[in-house]
Amino acid sequence: MDSFLDYAQYGLTQLLTFTARFLSFVIPLLFRFTQTHPTITNVLGYVLAAYISWKLLCHLWTVIKRIMLVFVIIFAVLLWSRGLHQVVSHDVPVLMQYLEPKASLPDLWNRFIYYVHPAHFKHYYSTALRYHLETLRDRSLQVLASMSN
Repeated sequence: MDSFLDYAQYGLTQLLTFTARFLSFVIPLLFRFTQTHPTITNVLGYVLAAYISWKLLCHLWTVIKRIMLVFVIIFAVLLWSRGLHQVVSHDVPVLMQYLEPKASLPDLWNRFIYYVHPAHFKHYYSTALRYHLETLRDRSLQVLASMSN
């Protein structure tokens, strides 16, 4: 056994052998227990199914909350950088086009690349808004710098 692959192959072989031996011992015991005690088996099965369902729902709820948090953060960043009017009148309709079920993916990708290209920022940002955001960013960085000192 010279290399890591040999060790990994040996370990995997041992694990699969142990698993096969364990299952060949446990499955007949479970089958015999199921035949002799069907009510207990049903109750334990329902309890196990309820526990697994509960854990899945809890994890699903956690994932949904995290996705919603990401959407709120993205929306806040868009509001801060592009303004309410730009987000509501331009960004949300473009996003809704991406969510349409009959949308063509290559066409949407080309429009997205055009939309986010830095050369087209002047189409989406007004000059007054751009200068206002730059001063706002400078002030916020100054506040953060003063808080860190």
